[in-house]
Amino acid sequence: MDARNQPLLEALQAVRQAQERARVTFLQDWRNRINHLATLTCTAPFIGFLYTCYGIVDSFPGFGTEKATALGIIAGRLSLACVTTLIGLGVALECRWCYTYLSTGLEQLDLEMQNAASGLLNQLSSHPGLLFRRPTPD
Repeated sequence: MDARNQPLLEALQAVRQAQERARVTFLQDWRNRINHLATLTCTAPFIGFLYTCYGIVDSFPGFGTEKATALGIIAGRLSLACVTTLIGLGVALECRWCYTYLSTGLEQLDLEMQNAASGLLNQLSSHPGLLFRRPTPD
């Protein structure tokens, strides 16, 4: 290895390391953010089911009325109790779709950042004067 190229290699290595740190920090931050969507995807149906169970239990109060009237009231309350499960499933499906969409986007962005960093390093290695240019006083 030529001693004249040593500062250039060190500068290129420093640029590569800085780019890698910035890329990893960015990706970790966004992955942590979209993990909240994964949590919602898992918990929303259970919360909906829990409230459905509560609604079913609440649908059977003591009645002092005729059977036909009581069955109509119970059927209406049971149908309302099932709505929370549907809402929970709807929230879970939307969160899952958003999580998949954002995860795919992050993977594509990661590849673009790696390609841009490689292009920058190629440009800097072919024009070493860009790394060692001193600012001109105004």
